[in-house]
Amino acid sequence: MYYPFLRGKLFELLAIRELAESNSLRNIVPIIEPVQDNYSALNKATELLEQNNQKYIFIYKTNVGGLKSIDDYTKLVENTYIGKNQIPGFIIDNNNDDLIGELIKKFESDSIALFHFENTQNIEVFYDGRSEANCYNFLHLDRLGPFALRRFRQFSNNIMLRDPFTSERRNADYAEVNEQSLSDDHLFYQDEGYIGYSDYLTIGEEYSDSGFAPYAVAIHLTYFKEDNTCWIKHFVSESNYDQSDIAGKYMEAMNSLVFWVKKNRSNLFFTDSLSELMRLHKEEHYPGLGYLKKLQIKHHIELINNYFKK
Repeated sequence: MYYPFLRGKLFELLAIRELAESNSLRNIVPIIEPVQDNYSALNKATELLEQNNQKYIFIYKTNVGGLKSIDDYTKLVENTYIGKNQIPGFIIDNNNDDLIGELIKKFESDSIALFHFENTQNIEVFYDGRSEANCYNFLHLDRLGPFALRRFRQFSNNIMLRDPFTSERRNADYAEVNEQSLSDDHLFYQDEGYIGYSDYLTIGEEYSDSGFAPYAVAIHLTYFKEDNTCWIKHFVSESNYDQSDIAGKYMEAMNSLVFWVKKNRSNLFFTDSLSELMRLHKEEHYPGLGYLKKLQIKHHIELINNYFKK
């Protein structure tokens, strides 16, 4: 089972909504970490997930963004739609055990998800009377040491969480990378004693609130190689000398993507999102960078969902 970790930004929420509507989440449990108090957009996403009987995790104790105090988290509980398919989630870090314990008591849900970003002494105290079978432990393998991981062997519902995406400082730098191995966790997570795996897709864990016109446009497209490992191909614009003509830079990156896709068509799974990218290129239409990010997210989740359907 795949648990893609998404932030509650507009185009990420739109991606989740559209995937739910197209029935592309059957083998997926999306994670939503809200980063702003944009309750309207959050509720539209969660209500649509509920309408489609889709399980999902909604994080009420966050790690990044503008929600930082117990008052922020309490307002999140009071203002977001909580349905039967929602699993409340809580990120454990920086010795905030008391705050999380107080927050967990606000939920009557049978199940909870705990995201372990730091070593915690008393794991069971967070269960708040729930059975172990209803508590999911997401273990951040990039942050937890061997001693902390050994302590979780006694629990059955462990899920690995990593950030395999290598983020570059500038979009233009992806041109030097060309492509990279993204993950083989989908092949081995069960062998390593986990019930699922989670990552930050083609976005990466690093979070930023700021938005600015880039010097370069980079498109990240995931695909499977013959051995079923997941790789990511980077397509980058060429006229990266200033911040002008973003639409032109987008078309340069898209030209490279379409050329590569046509050359490798027989080896690729054409998701709905990849087909839409091809259509946008044919129409020479620039939809905006946010829309482009949404399609990259959707493509990756559609790709993994199809893998688990086999």
